[in-house]
Amino acid sequence: MSLYAIGDFHLSFTVNKPMDVFDKRWKNHVAKIEKHWKRKVTENDTVVITGDHSWGRDLAECQADLDFIMALPGRKILLRGNHDMFWDAKKTENLNEMFRGKLEFLQNNFYTYEEKLIYRYLCGKRIGRKELSKIPVLHKFYKYHEWYDYIEEKYGNCSLEGLIEFWHFLNQKSRNVKPKYEYWTLFIPVGLTLIVNEIFDLTPKFSDIKINCLSDKIIAFVVYMIVVAVFAKIVMMIMQPLFDQNVDSCFYEDYKAIIDDLIEKKKKSSE
Repeated sequence: MSLYAIGDFHLSFTVNKPMDVFDKRWKNHVAKIEKHWKRKVTENDTVVITGDHSWGRDLAECQADLDFIMALPGRKILLRGNHDMFWDAKKTENLNEMFRGKLEFLQNNFYTYEEKLIYRYLCGKRIGRKELSKIPVLHKFYKYHEWYDYIEEKYGNCSLEGLIEFWHFLNQKSRNVKPKYEYWTLFIPVGLTLIVNEIFDLTPKFSDIKINCLSDKIIAFVVYMIVVAVFAKIVMMIMQPLFDQNVDSCFYEDYKAIIDDLIEKKKKSSE
């Protein structure tokens, strides 16, 4: 897992704005970007693209340029450049919704560099093998004080004003965390009850089956357990997003608590 930064792509797939008119070094610059990017960056890496992504004047004109960026390996976080006319700074969240899971637009917000993943590991949550490989060995924390020291070291040199501003931002993020299926919570208990009733109605009762030997009893029991296991798996799939959302809320609250401590330390040191 590596972190890279690059900028000034000035892509122009749908507008007539070739970059080699400025200097011969720009000739075939798109092919060069793609070649070296794919040689260096893997799907587990993060790349911050620091602005001037496209010459397009609106989203329609720069769609092909963004498609090119999306097709490149790794996680892409985009900053807004002075030539990015398609990007209204007040509507950054609209872009993030539109390109969710493909591109991340950074303007008046922030992104964690695998920190939520590190936090999930600290909390003992189940993490897939691919995601687990993204966590550096040094950041596989088992104790809360290790996580605390990591955040404190990261933001320890920030100014008091910067920490206060960051705290308010984290507070807003925490407030905005809502269950992905908040309306479902009203119907889940009723729905699960109906499903359970249906399963037990459809599952043959042992007393209704003429069982002549031990093997028949074993087969009937295995079938019954398979039905129960499938049902349990479905329930977990439905409920998992709710559990994940709770982890996000705790992540921001714990982050706020550490930043709050740093603010108090800064205030005391300045007295």
